[in-house]
Amino acid sequence: MKLLYRLSFVCSVVVATLMPLAIWAVIHLPIGSADVHEWLPEGRSERLRYEAFTQQFGSDHVVVLSWEDARIDDPRMQRLEQEFDRSATFSQYFLSYTSPRRIVEQLRAEPLSLSRGDAIDRLTGVLIGAHGNAAMVLMVSPYGVDHHAETIEWLRATADSVPELGRDALRLVGPVYEAYAVDVAAEASLKQLVLPSTLLGILACWFCVRTLRGMIVVMLLAGIGQLLMIAIVYYAGYQFSAVLIVLPTLVFMLTLAGAVHLMNYRMAPTVPADFTDGTKAIRIGWKPCLLSSGTTVLGMGSLITSQLAPVRQFGAFSAIGLVLATGGLLLLFPVVSDWICFRHATHSRTESRDRWCEKSSRRWLRRYSYWLESHSTTIVGGSIIVLLASCIGLTQLRSSTKFCDMFPPWHSTHEDMVWFEQEIGPIASVEVLMRYRRSESEDILNEIRDLE
Repeated sequence: MKLLYRLSFVCSVVVATLMPLAIWAVIHLPIGSADVHEWLPEGRSERLRYEAFTQQFGSDHVVVLSWEDARIDDPRMQRLEQEFDRSATFSQYFLSYTSPRRIVEQLRAEPLSLSRGDAIDRLTGVLIGAHGNAAMVLMVSPYGVDHHAETIEWLRATADSVPELGRDALRLVGPVYEAYAVDVAAEASLKQLVLPSTLLGILACWFCVRTLRGMIVVMLLAGIGQLLMIAIVYYAGYQFSAVLIVLPTLVFMLTLAGAVHLMNYRMAPTVPADFTDGTKAIRIGWKPCLLSSGTTVLGMGSLITSQLAPVRQFGAFSAIGLVLATGGLLLLFPVVSDWICFRHATHSRTESRDRWCEKSSRRWLRRYSYWLESHSTTIVGGSIIVLLASCIGLTQLRSSTKFCDMFPPWHSTHEDMVWFEQEIGPIASVEVLMRYRRSESEDILNEIRDLE
């Protein structure tokens, strides 16, 4: 076991040396969501058709905005158009914009010469709602798509410059805003998960280990596994999407569970005298740790077979991260635990240590195990009944592709989507590309009518 201890020492030095790189990855943690069409693997016919469509007719990267009581002749909408026209940075984020007032003016001009009422009727359900609410559409530039957070902030800042409008009054929808909303929610979820998971880890450590030094060892090793997961994604060139955002917490909790087991194995009395407590724990606990992590890795790795790119990435990174975190746990534990909890050889165990171990045996745990043994049949039967009853919930599962279903009803993004659909019109669009036989006829309109 001296070789294992030396290897653990070398690994500890290497990890301590590389720790600044992991901290750098945490500080510069990239959070972003891929476009929906990028979820499909390359080569799929659906993705190829979409990419061919965007190359010929342009993309659907737009932002649609409106507000309560927005009308065609609303002076705030005209003022907002003026801000777009005079801004020197508008072209950096947007290619163009369309407003109902401009389209109505075009429809009333030659060659159509429609009346104002007829022109408004043509826009009803598109840019004008049934109750008269109007909306503007902005075509986002490639730079604006890549920097959607900066784009949305510029749009809100521009609204602040319009009297009696402001950013709080804006209601925004569209693919670009949806990507921005998902990234904001993912970043908020990451921040919300850090504190609860840390507190839960501390409570679990204290309940299972019952020593301050042991708790420090467990939390340190779990934290190293979490940093390792973030570094893997960062240096692989990927972003933390709404799916990958749970990976650091997942690895943290699983590594913490393994470290707790190894800490308890330090108490085992029957090992050769030349073993330290840390190497002794590895000698006893390496197999259950590998079996536990291995089954989890297989389960996560099975997600690699998914056709959706974010799911495949989650499966690949979770499997890789758990393998490396488990390997790091087994290699670092001997030195880290002996350094923090002091290095003790089994033959030099003191009498006070034996008394402490006896006190920490927790008599209630023995009574609980006796109770489980005496009521095993009842417990198993009840568990089967509960399991079968829970299967009823499978019939209530429903799948949804609506974006607003990703957020709770009280969330502003969900409210804006519902408001747009009620006051303006449907948000989801379907673009149809029709192909027809080439003929000598020049009347393309009749060719299209023949397809009906």
